Amino acid sequence: MTIQEAFHSVYQTLLPLQGNEEALAITHLLFSDKYEISRTQLLIREKETFIIENDLKNDIARLLLNEPVQYIIGHAWFCNLQIKVNSHVLIPRPETEELFYWASEYVNDSVKTVADICTGSGCLALAFRKKFETLQIIATDISETAIQTATLSEQSNFNSLDIQFHLHDILTQKWPFIVPDIVVCNPPYIERKEAVLMAEHVLKYEPHLALFVDNNDPLLFYKAVIQTFLPHLFPRLFFELNPLHNLALLNYCSQYQLMCEFKNDMQGKQRMALIYRAQ
Repeated sequence: MTIQEAFHSVYQTLLPLQGNEEALAITHLLFSDKYEISRTQLLIREKETFIIENDLKNDIARLLLNEPVQYIIGHAWFCNLQIKVNSHVLIPRPETEELFYWASEYVNDSVKTVADICTGSGCLALAFRKKFETLQIIATDISETAIQTATLSEQSNFNSLDIQFHLHDILTQKWPFIVPDIVVCNPPYIERKEAVLMAEHVLKYEPHLALFVDNNDPLLFYKAVIQTFLPHLFPRLFFELNPLHNLALLNYCSQYQLMCEFKNDMQGKQRMALIYRAQ
């Protein structure tokens, strides 16, 4: 089998499942990031023998089971960083990149510390480290495996460890760290009853611990973060959220005289919120 034939084998397998653009994108990602054959090399080396056919067969079998290609190659791209992913962390989404860019607009000389709560893969914390070298960054999660995965990502991207990763449950534990100037948080916010509307590959492969919140309180994590910092000099809180619960979040904030602003994502959905104390 030549490299060209191997490429077309994956593409043709995915085509009826994903459609042309998505099938092509997944195939290119697999070849460039796992087999280390770039788009340019595909043209130059197309007649060369593809020497890892066993890997190819295994990867095609996994793709046919709807496993996300990011789990197959072991990483995803976020703000030009290679973020390690596995079944214990969510695959970073473009919407979360938008959250980072919005929050980063508020970093100025007075901002010394940023906290990433429910850090998961660590993508937000790592993006802050890359853009702002002098920031103190705290990143917390309830999952020990997620913390380990995020730490590996930091080491592989920067060849050093500087982010303060901590195992911490924002729902049950007091905040034992310095009060940050900015908080970013992409918590579980999907109600379990919404599972019927979700893509099969998300439900089957991504960690439910990071996806779902109990039906009776979809704002559980938002309330916990807000209550954590209410007694302190209140930081700016940036959340990713379910647009279905924006009004409920706005009403909750008004109880504590907190300002709440929303921002649309690239799809036009109000998927981001900024909460702060009015001056």
